[in-house]
Amino acid sequence: MRSVGLLFLLAGLGLGLLWPWAQLNFGGREIASLEYENIRSSAEVLSFDATSNDNPVRIRLHARYLVGAKLPPVKIPMKVLITDREGALLTGVVSFSTKGIGSGPEQGKVRGSQSLNFNVLNDGEHQLALSFAPNSNDGGIKRSDIDVISATVVANAPEIDDDYKALSAVLALVGFYLFMRSRRRKPSRDKTPPQKWGRG
Repeated sequence: MRSVGLLFLLAGLGLGLLWPWAQLNFGGREIASLEYENIRSSAEVLSFDATSNDNPVRIRLHARYLVGAKLPPVKIPMKVLITDREGALLTGVVSFSTKGIGSGPEQGKVRGSQSLNFNVLNDGEHQLALSFAPNSNDGGIKRSDIDVISATVVANAPEIDDDYKALSAVLALVGFYLFMRSRRRKPSRDKTPPQKWGRG
């Protein structure tokens, strides 16, 4: 029973952690891949083409930091602006986490942000502009050591389904119950009577 409980528990945790990641990173059709290499010095603008046949569109953003990078303690907020031929289509702020990143001589760390989701209103060229946003907790670091920010534009991106959460919770709870129940001590089968002391 312990192995069954552990299996249910791992299945619940795995579903809760892996399924949202799989939904976000798989599915849809990649139509553009952009790399922002000069983001440290100023705002950078790159273009991609999209049509209404690509709706809904999702943009996944990842930041790669330099080795031994100087980074704020919590996150790096970035201003995002998407425009088409009629003007601004989407604007906002995304954040890249910097928690747990050391400064040792090792491979540069990569962090993702929340994705951008929108529908194309005007077919043709679109522009994606990225720049640093104000950071109230920057630790005195105004320009973080970002190597490159990559933006992957995905057409016909599937909608993120939240129905997995209930199933994940049920599997985890059942697994935890079975695992804890199996750990209860079983009654001893040794019926040896207690030893008597003194004269019989």
